[in-house]
Amino acid sequence: MGASPEGGGFWAAFAVRVLAAAVLIPLACIIFLRGGWHFLLLTAALATLLLREYARLARARGGDGLFPEMLPPVLALLAAFAWGGAAGGMIGFTLLALLFLTIEILAGRIEGATGRIGERLLVLFYLGVLPGHWILLRELPAALPSGELSYRAAGFLVIYGAGITWIGDTAAYVVGSFLGRHRLPSRVSPRKSVEGLVGGVAGAVFFAWRVAPYWAPHLMPLAAILLGLILAVGGQLGDLFESLLKREAASKDSGRSIPGHGGWLDRLDSLLFTLPLFYYYLIWVIFPA
Repeated sequence: MGASPEGGGFWAAFAVRVLAAAVLIPLACIIFLRGGWHFLLLTAALATLLLREYARLARARGGDGLFPEMLPPVLALLAAFAWGGAAGGMIGFTLLALLFLTIEILAGRIEGATGRIGERLLVLFYLGVLPGHWILLRELPAALPSGELSYRAAGFLVIYGAGITWIGDTAAYVVGSFLGRHRLPSRVSPRKSVEGLVGGVAGAVFFAWRVAPYWAPHLMPLAAILLGLILAVGGQLGDLFESLLKREAASKDSGRSIPGHGGWLDRLDSLLFTLPLFYYYLIWVIFPA
């Protein structure tokens, strides 16, 4: 779950994490609130960084390079979500998937064909469709009846969802480092503990319940608690999926871009799962048609 607290190693690592977060999180929150082009450009920039790190992991396990080859389709898919909404994004995903299949047919490269196709479809979904849901969440007011949710309120919802995710991750890291004794039965991330998992869920649920009146007033207490539980589990799954990618590539981190956090994929892996879950929770439970 993290550095051992013995010998001061935990506190040194934790201090670096906090300092990096203290710089990056306020900047992100400002862009979350502004929305529009600022949020779209931030999402595109992050998707580019994530793709670079994913491609590095792919090369480490012997896969062919995906960067910058996959960057245009990923950015095109984000644009489809931005200008076409959920329907436009999924149409874009379908057309791009058909394009990849067609290219592979015309290329006539039989050996490794299914692996190449599968990897590109995974990249398109993981780094295109999932971040595309960040845009859907930020632009949610456009998909709702006029006046049901203000544009500024949607910005606070993005902060709220990201906050639940990050608090859950931090609580899991701290509790697991100090109290972790019973390891989860997982070969993907054998250092994760039951205590860390419980601590992460508790932290996310408490934050979701306590902060909802300020950042998500549309959520009643029970709805906020349920959301905290869903995003806590989703965040852990996102972290475990990235651990799967790193373990296959025999790499400890996806990169070294953020002090104390590793790479951008290490920091955003949970958000790739939680913000799409938050979006569907909102449109199915809180703002049903």
